[in-house]
Amino acid sequence: MNNKKAATQERILSAAIKLIALNGFKATTTASIAKEAGISDTIIFKYYRDKSSLLREIVQQAMGQLLDNINITALVTKVEISKDYPTRDFLKTIMVDRLEFMENNFELVKIVLMEMQYNDELMILAENKLFGKLYELIDIIDHLLADKMGVSLEKARTILSICVGTIVTLTVQKHFFSIQIDRAEAEKEIDRVLDVIQLSANYCMGKN
Repeated sequence: MNNKKAATQERILSAAIKLIALNGFKATTTASIAKEAGISDTIIFKYYRDKSSLLREIVQQAMGQLLDNINITALVTKVEISKDYPTRDFLKTIMVDRLEFMENNFELVKIVLMEMQYNDELMILAENKLFGKLYELIDIIDHLLADKMGVSLEKARTILSICVGTIVTLTVQKHFFSIQIDRAEAEKEIDRVLDVIQLSANYCMGKN
């Protein structure tokens, strides 16, 4: 594929990702994608047989990008680098990394989560290519936390769930409720959550 064709296909994909994330797959038409991309409808069908083919391409792209950021590449490297940090610094490193991930991949994440509810093929693809890798990584972090904090694996999982919930909440506030939270404020919220986790850990150690 020459540079012009590659650039056109990238415009189509970018426009489709934006509109599907905003309106959902069913409400997005090829005409609206073409308008957003600044091309004619007919050009889209030079690259994709129909709208479903375009969605499959987007999903494949989304899975690829999500896996690059979630599985044994970027985040595992981050975990490996920070595994000897104090617990608070370790958790903050992971939380800030995941916040950046959500910011950089929000539209793709939203498409996968939205369409997975109604598309069995996509659910199977997610289970085979995404969830297994994610669970593997979560297990690694759980064991690191349990060792660092001297707590059971179950408590380590609860702590990680609180951290993940914070990132999801910050993302939802910004993208669904239009609550403007800049990077500095987001990190302050992360620090407050880590303060609570530390206080709880200190309390539990005192009780023991």
